[in-house]
Amino acid sequence: MRKSIDFYSIGDRLDLMRRLTNQSLKDVMLFFDTSKFIYKKVRFGEKLIPFEWVMRFVERYGFSRDWIYTGDGEIFEPAQKDFARGEGFR
Repeated sequence: MRKSIDFYSIGDRLDLMRRLTNQSLKDVMLFFDTSKFIYKKVRFGEKLIPFEWVMRFVERYGFSRDWIYTGDGEIFEPAQKDFARGEGFR
């Protein structure tokens, strides 16, 4: 059975992804093309995470969509594990 989406927890994972990719708050706001106000609303579960944000982390860093939305499974897609070990973070 699939776990339901907990939008407050997505905010925790959003912050973890930001830290794992060594991005400052300013960097991640530029990455998402958003304001601090909107980022904080998403971070604390007051606004749904935009699909575009999820896809940017998936496509650029290889995070798993399943993990982003539910916290279940692997953090990184299997094909991206080498990338996550530091070979691709710039």
